[in-house]
Formats: sequence, structure tokens, C-alpha cells
Amino acid sequence: MMSFAISVPKCHFKNPIWLSHNIQREASMTETNENGGEVIQMRDTPVAAMNSLTLLEFSNARWRLNVQPGVTHQDLVDPAFYSVVSGKLRPFDIVECVSDTFWAEILIRSAERGAPVQAVGLRYVDLPELVRGQHGDVPPNHDVRYDPTDGTYQGIRLSDNVPLTPKLHDRTLELRELQDHATLREPTVRRWHDPFPR
Repeated sequence: MMSFAISVPKCHFKNPIWLSHNIQREASMTETNENGGEVIQMRDTPVAAMNSLTLLEFSNARWRLNVQPGVTHQDLVDPAFYSVVSGKLRPFDIVECVSDTFWAEILIRSAERGAPVQAVGLRYVDLPELVRGQHGDVPPNHDVRYDPTDGTYQGIRLSDNVPLTPKLHDRTLELRELQDHATLREPTVRRWHDPFPR
């Protein structure tokens, strides 16, 4: 195999992360020539092994965790929070944490039965508060009507009598569909931010 080298002028990397990761590698791969430039010794690029590539669904899982009221984003990365469910988790699993007020995506960095779970917060979204009516659980200017012909319920907007949700046989599920409808969410809300410490 033919080996070769190229000469480049000196430069200084301003990124401290890049510098810390590459300072040792650069020291072993570069030499200074008589013109003050750096001679970079090229190396062969490593090749990923065939057995290192697997289907994601065979290696890791994506979980849904319904979070009880009072849990904060700091709790989601606390090892104690996962003490009961740690036996189900594997390293690099993703946990979607959902509640009435937020949605979060958590990466499980390490997990072993009987050992603390190390979790990393990836994304966090504040959810807008649902608009609810003053009388009962139906939002203002809306109603959940019962159709005796087929025994179903449907959410409608009273101002123009427009159906907003598909018909369901369960009033509770129909009401939830109505409350979650996009037209009932607050229009101005800060959607994305990153509260997790790095």
C-alpha cells in the first residue's frame, strides 16, 4: 500500500472539545517540517464490523411512562426515579415520559438489575393547559351530544354546530377527544426548551 503525506500550514483549533479529543492523535500523526508547516501522516479509516450492526428493535426498546402529578424534569434523570422499573430497562433504551403538563424523552445510559439507572434528558416539551368549562367538564361553547340512533357520543362546537371529533360509544373517551382537540389548545406557548443540565 502506498503511503503519502501532505503539508499544511499551522492552525489553531478554537473548539476546546475538538482540541481535547484530538490533541494526542494530532501529536502522534503530525510533524513539523523545515518550512514551519505540519506534515500529516494519513492513516487507513477503520471499518465497522459486520456483527456490530443490528436492527434497533432487537437491541433496544422505546417505552412509554405515564408520569404522576408532581414529578419534575429533574426527577426524570434521578436514578431513584427508576428504582422499581430498572429490571425492564437496557442501556440506550428510550423512555417517553408523558403527563398533563409536559412530554419528555429520556435516554437510558446504563441499567442493570439492582444497580442505579443512569439517565440522560434528550428533549422536554411544556404542554399547554387544556381549556375546560366552568360548569362540568365540557369546554365553553362545546358539547358532547348523545345520538340514540347508534348509541354514540360526538363532540361539537355550539357556535356553528360543527362536529369536531369522531363518534365513540364511550362518553369519557369522547370527552377526552374533545378536550385534546387542536382548536382548544392555547395558541401562544413556549414549545421547546432544554432544562436538562449538560
